[in-house]
Amino acid sequence: MIPASAIYFGIFCDAIFDWSIQREKYKKIIAPIIFSASLLYYLIGERQVFFLLKPTDASADMYFGNHIFSEAITISNYITNHSKATDRILVVGSEPEIYFYSQRQSSTAYIYDFPLVENHSMKDSMVHEFTNQLMLHHPIFVINTKSHWYDEWFHTWVLNNVLYINSEYDLKGFCYCNEKGKDIFIWTNSINNIPKNKILWEIYKKKETEMKKI
Repeated sequence: MIPASAIYFGIFCDAIFDWSIQREKYKKIIAPIIFSASLLYYLIGERQVFFLLKPTDASADMYFGNHIFSEAITISNYITNHSKATDRILVVGSEPEIYFYSQRQSSTAYIYDFPLVENHSMKDSMVHEFTNQLMLHHPIFVINTKSHWYDEWFHTWVLNNVLYINSEYDLKGFCYCNEKGKDIFIWTNSINNIPKNKILWEIYKKKETEMKKI
């Protein structure tokens, strides 16, 4: 509906402009009135974002209630404080801002995984390259984004079949959505009594015994 509405609005504005040309006294005020009305309509419609919400809440309002970008900063700070500048990390999912905020390099050239799960002619070769790069540059931290989107099967495959997450990594923390809809971080190695569909993030770190093998 939005493209169609935009076209009709353009036709309306053009008609008003043609009408105003024929009436000299209206020609200079029609354009400012249309612009001001359009701007006012937009500001009123988005008043929550522009005037009422905090930046983190505005971000959540725009992204289906998820505080995913502000959470990325919390996770990034944890990684920065618990790793060396030369350590590699892996974000399983599509939140590349974590690499930026944590100032840590990705273990692979694929900083988000959508191209690895979409159907195209290069998919198999890209997944093969992704796997080889993981074997070459072992990630010290693995951040799993539990988005529950169509790429969840890929997350499971990477964690269990490539990284051997249960035997080579320790769970250091997770983020979940509580019954009030608030996202809570818990820095622990155990997820108890938290429904799996409420988990938003999982943060894993390479075990000390495994790090010595790298």
